[in-house]
Amino acid sequence: MRPLEIVLTVLLVVSACSLAFRGLRPWIWLAADVCILAAHLIVEGGHWQMIPTYVAVVVFAGTLMLRAWPPAGVTTVLLLCVASCGLSALLPMFRLPAPTGPYPLGTRILQIRTDGASGRDVVVQLWYPASPSHQSFASYRRREETTRSSSYQAVLPTNSRLNAPVASGMFPVLLFSPAWGGRRTQNTYLVEDLASHGFVVAAIDHPGNSGPTLYEDGHVGQPATGDAMDFATLSLEEIKGHGARELERQTTDEIGVLSALAHMNQNAGDPLYQRLDLNRVGALGHSFGGAVAAEAALKDERIKAALDLDGSLFGQVQREGLPKPFMFITEPVYAAPPEPSAADLINDALNASDLEAIKKFGAYRIFLHGSTHESFTDHSLFSPLTRLSGAGTIPKNRECEIVRAYALAFFDKTLRGADPQLLRNLSGLYPEATLEVIPPAVARQA
Repeated sequence: MRPLEIVLTVLLVVSACSLAFRGLRPWIWLAADVCILAAHLIVEGGHWQMIPTYVAVVVFAGTLMLRAWPPAGVTTVLLLCVASCGLSALLPMFRLPAPTGPYPLGTRILQIRTDGASGRDVVVQLWYPASPSHQSFASYRRREETTRSSSYQAVLPTNSRLNAPVASGMFPVLLFSPAWGGRRTQNTYLVEDLASHGFVVAAIDHPGNSGPTLYEDGHVGQPATGDAMDFATLSLEEIKGHGARELERQTTDEIGVLSALAHMNQNAGDPLYQRLDLNRVGALGHSFGGAVAAEAALKDERIKAALDLDGSLFGQVQREGLPKPFMFITEPVYAAPPEPSAADLINDALNASDLEAIKKFGAYRIFLHGSTHESFTDHSLFSPLTRLSGAGTIPKNRECEIVRAYALAFFDKTLRGADPQLLRNLSGLYPEATLEVIPPAVARQA
C-alpha cells in the first residue's frame, strides 16, 4: 500500500475504535478521515483494491449520523479495512525497480502511420534520457488500455516523466516488440533501465495482436480473439504458418517505426530532432517479440544487433540465421518427459530449430535458472502469489537485475563498442545464469 493509503486505513481503524470512547470525539476523526481520503484520491489516485476502505469512510459517517450503537459500525469498518489490506496484498500497487543509469527518464506516446504495404497506424511509446523537469510521472498504463482487474495500473506511477524534454546529445535507438498478445508496457522495468543508460527505446503495440491500445481517434484496439499459437491443439506446421504470417506484419511495423523515427530526427520542430544516433540501432523483444527483433535485424541493415527474451524464431531468420550480433536469454531447456504431450513435442522442435539457426552465425545464449516465461516481464511484479504473477523461483527484483545487466552489456558491446566483463566471464557473475558463447559456423557480417 502507498503512504496515504496506509495512513487512511490506520486512521479509520482508530476512528472506529473512537466510537467506543466518548472522549475521543469521533466527529474530529471523521473530518481527518475525509481529508486524508481526499488527499489520497488527488495525489495517489483511487483504485479498486481500496474500495472497501472508501466504503468504510461512508459506514463510519453513517454510524455517527444515525447515532447507532457502535459495535456493528466498528465491526463493519474494521472488516472493510482488513478487506482492502488483503486485496492490496494480493494485487499490490507494485513499484518498478529504480533505474540504475545516470539519466533521468522521460516518456511520450506517439501514433505512427507505417509506410509499408499494410499502411497501419501503430502506437509507439518512447522512453528516453531526459533533461531534469517538473513534469508529472507517467502512469504505468493509460486508463483506456486497462481491463477491470488491471485498472489500478492507470494510477500506478513509473520512473519516467510524461513528455519531459529530451536530454542533450545523440543516443542509440532500440526497438522493442512485446509478446504475442502482449503490450508495449510489459517490460517497463527493462526499457526504463536501458533509457537511463543513454538509449532511446521505442516500444510498439502491433495492431490486431497487442493491446488493448488507445488510438488518437478514441477507439481502443483489441488483440484478435482465439489462440493462433496454441501448442496443445495445433500442429507444428500450423504454429509455424501462423507465426510466419504475423511475423511479416510485425516486422513491417518495426521497420516502419524506425523509418518514422529517422524522419523525426531530421525535423527541426520535433522533440527528437538530432537526438537519435541512427548508426547505432538495436532491436529486442519478449517471446514472439524476440522473433520480430531478429527478423527485423535480418531484413533492415540499419539494425545492428538483436536480443531475444525467451522467444522462438520464425520465418526467414529461423531458416537462415542472423548474420549479426545476437543474444538469447531464456529459461532452461529441459528434455521432454517419457510420455510427452503435443505441446512438449512442439516446444522441443522449436528449441531444436532455434539452436540450428543461431549456430549458423553464433550468438550469446544465457540460461536463467529458476525463471519462467512470464518472469521476463513486469508481470512477475504484479503479485506475491505465483499463480497470479507467473514468477519463477528467482526473487523478482533479482531477476530484473540480471536481465537488465545482460541486456545493457550486450547493447553496450554491439552498439557502443564496449567490452563488458559480464560477457567475457564465461563462468558468469550471476550464479543463477549460465552464459554460453556459441561460435559461428560461417562468417558473420561486420
